[in-house]
Amino acid sequence: MRTNNIRRAAAVGLVASTLLIASFAVGAGPAFAHDELIGSNPKDGSSIPVAPERITLYFEEPPAAGPTALTVAGPAGDSVVAGLPVISGSTVYAPLNAVTKSGHYTITFRIMSDDGHPVSGTLGFTLTATAKAANAAAGPVTNPAAAAAKKDSSSSAPFWIAGVAVLVIVAGVITASRRRSRTKAMSS
Repeated sequence: MRTNNIRRAAAVGLVASTLLIASFAVGAGPAFAHDELIGSNPKDGSSIPVAPERITLYFEEPPAAGPTALTVAGPAGDSVVAGLPVISGSTVYAPLNAVTKSGHYTITFRIMSDDGHPVSGTLGFTLTATAKAANAAAGPVTNPAAAAAKKDSSSSAPFWIAGVAVLVIVAGVITASRRRSRTKAMSS
């Protein structure tokens, strides 16, 4: 009898601890996700014939309050940004001075992700002709709304799969333990 009580207590403890761990794993999913850049205008690596009026970066989620930087260096290394970066939803943009030199431009950014971690990166584009500022011909790399929907549908899937797998294993252990108890009880 005492052995059965110990087994029951062990099984209950195992189930409770497994459920607790599974709830942490499922609940912690979004905390592991840093905000990601999903597109830019002009598009990273693009060659454009008309100078942009501003640089726009598209992120999966709106950046958190915190330091935000967006710089653009021209072919000679000089800054061509005309003002501070502006956050509008999941978009960060900065106006440019009149860009008059053809060549490679380097975009550097740093935002605060919604989980509190900084996210930074470097992009670039090439202006192929000297022209007055106008909207860049290259659109965003991807549709921000579609990318966010894709993230929402797949980001927590591994945690749910792991949680279900743990529950199946626990159910198997409990079932095997009960069968052993019944077998021993019948043979005594």
